[in-house]
Amino acid sequence: MNTYERHRLYRLRRHRARLMRRRALAITGVAAATLAVWSLLAHWSPDAIAPPAPTELGAEAARDIMLTAARSVNSVDRQLRGAAREEAKAAARTLFQPETLSLHPEVSPAGGNTVFPRTASITDSDAQIGGANILDVLLIGLDSRLGHAGGRADAIHLLTIDLDAPHVRITSIPRGTWTDLGRDEQASNIIANVRALRGRKELQRRVARLCRRDSIPYYLEVGFSDAFGILELLGYADPSAELQALRHRRDYQYGDHTRCYRQGLFVRNAFLRMLPLLDGAAGDLLLHAGRDFVHTNLTLEQCRGIVYLLNDAGMAARPASVSVHLRSRFRRQVARGELPPMYAHAVRGFDFSDRGGRSGLAERRIRAALREAAQESRPQGVRHALHTLFHQHAWLQLPERSLRRHLRDSLAGQLAAACAQLGDTAEIDAIRRILRADDVLFPQEAVKSASRAQLLDDR
Repeated sequence: MNTYERHRLYRLRRHRARLMRRRALAITGVAAATLAVWSLLAHWSPDAIAPPAPTELGAEAARDIMLTAARSVNSVDRQLRGAAREEAKAAARTLFQPETLSLHPEVSPAGGNTVFPRTASITDSDAQIGGANILDVLLIGLDSRLGHAGGRADAIHLLTIDLDAPHVRITSIPRGTWTDLGRDEQASNIIANVRALRGRKELQRRVARLCRRDSIPYYLEVGFSDAFGILELLGYADPSAELQALRHRRDYQYGDHTRCYRQGLFVRNAFLRMLPLLDGAAGDLLLHAGRDFVHTNLTLEQCRGIVYLLNDAGMAARPASVSVHLRSRFRRQVARGELPPMYAHAVRGFDFSDRGGRSGLAERRIRAALREAAQESRPQGVRHALHTLFHQHAWLQLPERSLRRHLRDSLAGQLAAACAQLGDTAEIDAIRRILRADDVLFPQEAVKSASRAQLLDDR
């Protein structure tokens, strides 16, 4: 492509962007004018013929108006960016590959006898996996302590997308599933410890072997603090209580197996609920911010393409096309058993304040790290004290948004200053991306401080 063609495409993209902004502003103006006229009619018309005031419409009508506006903006987005949508779908299709069942026995590290996994044998439901367009993505929930890198994989779910069916299958793997790690204590030879002891790639390899897949090339990993943010985005008023409920297992008949299955159901419901919202212009914004907030090897363009492919296939309108399967010898009992309500026996929430009325555990650890960084004279020491906490998004565990924002900006400011002294521009760019993502996902009406505004500005 020569310089003239590149310039022409650049001008065309700018023209399309201007058109989309004008359409969005026009839709917003029409909606505002309609509400204004409605208010005037309700105020000045006789009671017999006056329509109800906008304040009397209620939350349900307001939600319908918002959804209508979102559909209009998305419709304009599809018209103006049809070529970009097709390019994103083409980029996502390259991820899908033919996949067939293959028996991968577990081989002991010493190279001795072959040992098959201590799970249920292959069933008819397992044999249904396979097609010309299959994509496997491993969902990992990391249970790591604040300030400590790594941790166990407490939640493991394999997301298999079959475009030919179309069908999405969530395979939930209990964290206590046996796998040989060479430990003398048999209780330590579980798949949850693979992430902490052998790394993410080894966990992907072992889950692929367990689920009879050739490989699992893609992953999406969230930390403990990220789970608070995800639950808040899904609309839960008390994310800590919901997280405790999702992690609870003691009062279930099959313990961790039931908990894992219920986590799979939660992932399914969240998938069906969020998939339509990730389409269009607003969805692009959420995807861009969300990808900077989790750990994945999928690019933004690939994530967009996957969403477009699934929405075009009408997945959200067909809940039966998304299924959950438990990889356990108790899967039949758990799936068909008379289970208690999801949160019936759960411990409802964390106590973020101790008995003395001081800050909770997360706040204490953040403040302790900030004090340690303030006492450091070397920028390497400051980065060592704050890097892990910042990239764990530790502030999301705090329920009060103003305090959360204050501690987040303090972490970002000191860490960015240390990285500037070290000349680590890549880390500074990562800090900027995380701050922008946090501002998009968790907005707050507040005036930016001078240091934070300077940090967010492009160099």
